[in-house]
Amino acid sequence: MKKIFSLFASMLAILLLSTSCEPVAYDQFDMVGVWENDDKPGEFWRYRSDLTGCTWDASDDISEDEAQEFTWTLEVKTLTQIHIIEISGGGIPKVYTVTELTSSSLVYEDSFGNSYYFSRVE
Repeated sequence: MKKIFSLFASMLAILLLSTSCEPVAYDQFDMVGVWENDDKPGEFWRYRSDLTGCTWDASDDISEDEAQEFTWTLEVKTLTQIHIIEISGGGIPKVYTVTELTSSSLVYEDSFGNSYYFSRVE
């Protein structure tokens, strides 16, 4: 009986370890749409299906027509945004880890452990 219990416990441990090590993968096209920063009402982020986007802050009287453009990718749970600099044409990369992506909420964090919370508005 001890051998059966020991074998069962070992198999359960292996099963738990193998399933908990699988990385969560998010579908990048679930991000397509407009999101509002929950901590900064009026700050919006648009993610387009062609992997471009823009951000603007309506509370600072900046409209989407004046938005800061960026390109983006989401691979597994790594979100990379490259903000385009108008003067030089270069870009500033920003990398985040997505921790939640649903039809209504988006959460990601930076390398310093700061979390950003968004709600889908469109």
